[in-house]
Amino acid sequence: MQPLNIIMIDDNPGDLQLLQEAFADCRMAVSFHGFCQYDQARVHLDGLHASQARLPDLIIIDFSLPGMTGDMIVADLRRMEALRTVSLIIISGMIPEAVAEHLLSCGVSRVLKKPKSYDQYLALAASLGAPGVTASRD
Repeated sequence: MQPLNIIMIDDNPGDLQLLQEAFADCRMAVSFHGFCQYDQARVHLDGLHASQARLPDLIIIDFSLPGMTGDMIVADLRRMEALRTVSLIIISGMIPEAVAEHLLSCGVSRVLKKPKSYDQYLALAASLGAPGVTASRD
């Protein structure tokens, strides 16, 4: 079985590191690529697509990035034919219910509260490793 291929986009490098460590501590087979800027992630995704390499199984997006919001990123990713079936998860410290519902209607699989402790990162990692990511608001 291939490792779960995950991309995370978050402007806080500490959050990227915490989730990567949580996957390791959960002993999950994960290929993790973290990016602090959407532009960097987009170049990476374009390169994967151009080289016909394996695309991510899951993209985790911080809703509030400098200069962009999660819904802008979701719209851009969904315009890429190859990524239309990739699971997208939005994480945020606080997101209004109406915005979360809009994101789910735009093809986001889940909208989650951003973890505030390492235990919460472990729980997030464990939940993402479960088969079949389904649409939900947590």
